[in-house]
Amino acid sequence: AVGLPTSAVVALGLVAAAVLLATGIIVVAVVDRPRAERWSSPFLQFVPAPLRPRARQARDAMLDGISTLAEVRRLALVIGWTVASWAMTALVVYMLLQATQIDVPITAAPFVLVVTTLAFLLPSSPGAVGVYDAAAVTALATGFGVDRELATSYALLAHAFFVAPSLVLGGLFVLLMQLRIRNARPVAEPAVRADERVPEPGAR
Repeated sequence: AVGLPTSAVVALGLVAAAVLLATGIIVVAVVDRPRAERWSSPFLQFVPAPLRPRARQARDAMLDGISTLAEVRRLALVIGWTVASWAMTALVVYMLLQATQIDVPITAAPFVLVVTTLAFLLPSSPGAVGVYDAAAVTALATGFGVDRELATSYALLAHAFFVAPSLVLGGLFVLLMQLRIRNARPVAEPAVRADERVPEPGAR
């Protein structure tokens, strides 16, 4: 729905291919977890030996989370709430575009939302300061021919709108709960009773 130059189409095509690949991996993990474990095991060999057990635990934890999607009702709820969440956020983006008097079609909202969300994946400063704004400006200027100064006004407004409430509410909760980083402790793993322990191979 968005007319883009060839360079942007190629870049977004690569991102789409990566998303499809990740989706395929998730489907395999849901349908056949043992196969997903076999496929991922060779990649663990590239992890330094001291970090390998932690990497294996992270892999297993991810598969545990993904495997819950095998339940049809839960999968439907996840998809439904995900679509609703993205649609509401896109509506907020469109309202912010209107607030800055940027005359673009409604398709600009989900496009800008997706581009700026991908920008958060890039290593940057806390809150993606600068990266988010550059992504928003580029998306509007490249996809819809919006003047960069006007697009910058939207980027600054939207960034403040999405980030400021989280910072304010987070700070308030830190004060109310009297949280201190130096007092943080790792969560202890639950003790395993003797009758729950997995027997060693060859043990009777």
